[in-house]
Amino acid sequence: MDAPLGVTFFKKVELYQKISTLDKQTRRMDKKKGLPPLWPIEKKVLAWTYTGHKHLGSPIETHHFETGSPRNKLKEFEITEIELQNVHLTRLLDNFIVHGFASDTIEGRVNSWQRPDQNIIYITREGLLVGEILNELKNPFYKISYWIWGKLWGHFGAFILLLLLFIGISKLFS
Repeated sequence: MDAPLGVTFFKKVELYQKISTLDKQTRRMDKKKGLPPLWPIEKKVLAWTYTGHKHLGSPIETHHFETGSPRNKLKEFEITEIELQNVHLTRLLDNFIVHGFASDTIEGRVNSWQRPDQNIIYITREGLLVGEILNELKNPFYKISYWIWGKLWGHFGAFILLLLLFIGISKLFS
């Protein structure tokens, strides 16, 4: 982790809280609909981006998830074919964009070589930070540290807001 109270540190704590929220949502999902939760697959890809995504300008494409494709990266992503059963790959890649971990453009422009039959995403800075956090969470020290800082920062921030509100109201009546 960075030096205490650095900008990247607070961004990582914020992203840890987002990871925790997505984990809770996945646990609560109704499995009766027959749709597998996509977040566990997203987590594996994001963890890979921190250690295996060497050129950030290179996209992640739907054929990286296709079992018959010679360019699939399932082994690198540590994803099994069973996990991808009934997964709509376009929706999976769209989830990265919706969560803010990827973009469908690079430097504000859509590449002209994109094929309409392939969805292409580019991992953003937030996606890389989430990958870093997911790799750090494998270490129990970091896991405890993120949990403590996440709780402390959330409660400390609420305390500061309440304190400012109280001071503002007291000045209004004095």
